[in-house]
Amino acid sequence: MHSFMLAQPTPAAFCAAEEGEPLRGVTTSAGRNVLIGAVSHRAADCALVVDLPLTRAQIEAGISASWRRAIPGWQPTDEELAGIRSLLDLAAGQPWGPYSGP
Repeated sequence: MHSFMLAQPTPAAFCAAEEGEPLRGVTTSAGRNVLIGAVSHRAADCALVVDLPLTRAQIEAGISASWRRAIPGWQPTDEELAGIRSLLDLAAGQPWGPYSGP
């Protein structure tokens, strides 16, 4: 089991990603974590941390497979996978439930 994050709009939070959308990465902007939607590729600063019955490797492989379906012939590099790895690290350090970044 591994913690994962889904987009979760809340009042006074920025969330252009769709509610419930799986997130694919995290970056930092102006000192805040900015989460990235896996489908819409839109930003959010709030999420719902959930526990998935998958290993970290299975989650990473699933997102990589999704990218390859979207862009045939593309193979993500370690640098490109850094966003999902950062997101998984962030999720692992959070309690389950709502998350609003620092």
